[in-house]
Amino acid sequence: MQKKNIPVDFPKPKHDWIEVQTLKGFEYQPQFVASETNPERFSIRWYRNSSAQQGQGWVRFGPLCEGPPKAAHGGAVAAVLDEAMGSTCWMFDHPAVAAHIEVDFRLPAKLNQWHECVTQITKVEGRKVYVSTKLLLDDRTVAEGTGIFIKLHEESLKNLKAYQAKQKSASSIL
Repeated sequence: MQKKNIPVDFPKPKHDWIEVQTLKGFEYQPQFVASETNPERFSIRWYRNSSAQQGQGWVRFGPLCEGPPKAAHGGAVAAVLDEAMGSTCWMFDHPAVAAHIEVDFRLPAKLNQWHECVTQITKVEGRKVYVSTKLLLDDRTVAEGTGIFIKLHEESLKNLKAYQAKQKSASSIL
């Protein structure tokens, strides 16, 4: 059974930022967190501010993310923060994967409410990309995280492009 995307009314970005439709390199690959707009699970939309290397997103945790009553599971929150930091790397031409992430939980993330996620690349040092993120509800910090992401080697990028080409041709057959 194929899932259909369900239209969701996302809040507008707080700033005049650019919406990120698809991350480069992931056009034909389902993503664990951000691949579908399904109010039962995650609803996510990302934006970018090119001048400051910042990302902003709106996230809503659906009932399938429930952990404690009426709140998102900590693993769902951590997955969103990881996705936010990794997506920010890719948005700003740092194709990278997580090497280390830390998440601190401050308040429960409420189900079915819009949370703002703000992300910042704080430093690039060789292949290491340092990123920080916060998940906010009504301007109150719900969770925050930091991460070190490692830029992919050229060979890994070539393999990814070959995989994407294969996925694209397979999707055109269906």
